[in-house]
Amino acid sequence: MTRHQRIHSGDYLKCDLCSAKFTEPCELRAHRQSRHEGISVACPVCGKLFPSKHSLSNHRAQQHPKKTFTCTFCKDRSFVKLGNLQHHIDIFHKS
Repeated sequence: MTRHQRIHSGDYLKCDLCSAKFTEPCELRAHRQSRHEGISVACPVCGKLFPSKHSLSNHRAQQHPKKTFTCTFCKDRSFVKLGNLQHHIDIFHKS
């Protein structure tokens, strides 16, 4: 796609670290090298890249909050996955 087509279609090339928009691949490469070279941290959940651990922490808190499932029998045991809670109940609290 040419620069002219990108401008008129709104189909810009976007930086995956800061969402800056460019019409040429060389502009995007230059931007990445000057602004983000060697500073990318990937989200382990979705793979999106961030310029710092702090940015990644903010992203994870907003986009991937940890949901925990607490055992109603123990009260002090919680699990990230519902299946793990169910397994725990089956093993330790089966009537």
